[in-house]
Amino acid sequence: MTAKPPTRSLAFLLLLVAGCGGKPGPVELGTAALERQDYAAAIAYFDRAIQANSQDVTAWLRRGQAYSAQGDAKGAVASYNEALKLDANNAEAYLSRAFAHRQLKEFPQAIADCTAALAIAPDNAAGYVSRAIAYHETGAHAKAIADYTEALARGRKEASVYVSRGIAYHEAGEYAKAVADYDEAIGLEPTNSGAYNNRAMSQRKQGELAAAVADYETAIKLDRTSGYAYSGLAWIWATATDAGTRDGKKAVSYAQKGCELTEWTHPYNLNALAAAYAEVGRFDQAVRWQQKALSYADSFPPAEAEKARFRLKLYQAGQPYRE
Repeated sequence: MTAKPPTRSLAFLLLLVAGCGGKPGPVELGTAALERQDYAAAIAYFDRAIQANSQDVTAWLRRGQAYSAQGDAKGAVASYNEALKLDANNAEAYLSRAFAHRQLKEFPQAIADCTAALAIAPDNAAGYVSRAIAYHETGAHAKAIADYTEALARGRKEASVYVSRGIAYHEAGEYAKAVADYDEAIGLEPTNSGAYNNRAMSQRKQGELAAAVADYETAIKLDRTSGYAYSGLAWIWATATDAGTRDGKKAVSYAQKGCELTEWTHPYNLNALAAAYAEVGRFDQAVRWQQKALSYADSFPPAEAEKARFRLKLYQAGQPYRE
């Protein structure tokens, strides 16, 4: 998570203060443009400020934020580098550069920048969240969980943080703790579709299928575009060991909807469609869609990719998958 651009009130105050001494300068104008999401104008203003005074740390920092916001992470890193040359103790610059490194999927660098920021400002909850995200991306779930916990302890008690820690717990196989975090998130945001969807996944892993179905259905009621919730229901109806829970016809319908909503490119949704076709005995289609899912093998963790290949062999042998 990057340090956010100045809020509306701060941008207003910057312009007001500048106005006391005459017209607002390029930094103030750039900050206002950044706030209204006119990133090209913001960069132009910050360029003017830097041309006038190359020692202006704020101009370099805000220019980096504008570059990052418009998707130019490399340009952002270059600007943050200059800001940090001028002020090596600027925690905001480190956190902002960490976000740009995450955009570039340079997670070790992001972790290092967050660590530097936290050495300067150890109570900055945003730094722990940002580092947790980077740790999670490297598969260091225990470290991610520890940082999310630190962020919560420092007052960042937000649904998004509980959801993120819940995901880390889920991926570490600690499903009960994941469910507890999703409970907290839903308590804070009762209309958070993603929290219901994620809680359903952890409940399914614990074998609590009725609770998982209820949560997936709630997720869909809250967000009709939730492709993962449609596919989650399809997976249960296609793969449950209990014959009374399975419903192949509904599984195919919901899996198709899940794939449509994710543009037929997400391997987990394609997995659900393949399993649904296998449940209704259409193994040719099951093989087709499982092979399609495996074409996105890089999107799977290694263990999940192996399971996906196992399911393909089942479908090729005319057998459905049970979980």
